[in-house]
Amino acid sequence: MKKELLYLTAIILGSILIIGAFFGFDNYTGDTTIDFNVRDTYYVFPTIYGVIFAVILMITSASFVRVVFTRFKIKFTNYIFLFFNALLILCIVFVCKSLGDFEAILRENITDTTSQQMASSMHKGIANLIHSGYFMLVLAIFIEMLVLFKTKKLPQATSTD
Repeated sequence: MKKELLYLTAIILGSILIIGAFFGFDNYTGDTTIDFNVRDTYYVFPTIYGVIFAVILMITSASFVRVVFTRFKIKFTNYIFLFFNALLILCIVFVCKSLGDFEAILRENITDTTSQQMASSMHKGIANLIHSGYFMLVLAIFIEMLVLFKTKKLPQATSTD
């Protein structure tokens, strides 16, 4: 159990450090934003949401690799993966919902001055992101059910007091 907690701590710290190294540690403060300029309108999103999503994605991926290498035999490792995969599923749902809302806002704000080709390409780009998110969602739910099934089949640990 202590060994699994050390692995969990290493995975979490490693994920936070890697994301911080690639995207900057100032993104953890919560006051930084990403600005999108579409025509004459700026859309502002806090970067902390992207960082949280990336960290949860990395933790889930590393936990899944750990679960596969232990061949689903360590229940605590399976439970850690199930928890972070459930968080990832919630994040994917949130991202898909936000992208859908963003697409609706863009659709409302596109005026007659926007060319049909530009409007079509923006909608295709966002639609591709949403479809990719739904694919990730289905894949994450499938893997969640697989690990749940494998964990349920494990024999109960007997305590020898």
